[in-house]
Amino acid sequence: MGINSRRIEENPITRREKLLFEKGKSFNMRKYIFEHETPFNYCENITSIDSVLKTAKVKYYPKDFTVLSCFINKKGKLKSVKVERGIIKVTDSVFNLIIKVEDKKNYPISEFEKDAIKIIGKVKRWQIKKYSSTGVAVPYLKHIFIYCDFESRKWGYWL
Repeated sequence: MGINSRRIEENPITRREKLLFEKGKSFNMRKYIFEHETPFNYCENITSIDSVLKTAKVKYYPKDFTVLSCFINKKGKLKSVKVERGIIKVTDSVFNLIIKVEDKKNYPISEFEKDAIKIIGKVKRWQIKKYSSTGVAVPYLKHIFIYCDFESRKWGYWL
């Protein structure tokens, strides 16, 4: 049985299933922003984050870690960097995929987060995210956990 079919039963198809079937014909993955969905290739930075972090100044911050969301376009270029907790992911009501990312109004950003955004904003080139079976390139969000180690006086990160 295919992934877009189901066994015939006594129960009729649901309104949700009917809507998916109707809208599925016009589905265009280039209109959406992807995150962790499969089956896409795993994307990493092309610009070295380590070399960018080595040149960054270390100050004392009351808060020394944050999660950043990087919006990368379908050509692999960084478009924006935002604090993960400071964004709203607007999703499509049919496919539940992200259609745009907005800033939360009046979300306070710490000095550490401002510096982290500025630093990661220098990582301009990323791998292109492509759908495995068709090779269609799509925009995506990449999340980075960034921290500052005061003892070693270095910035660090996890992808």
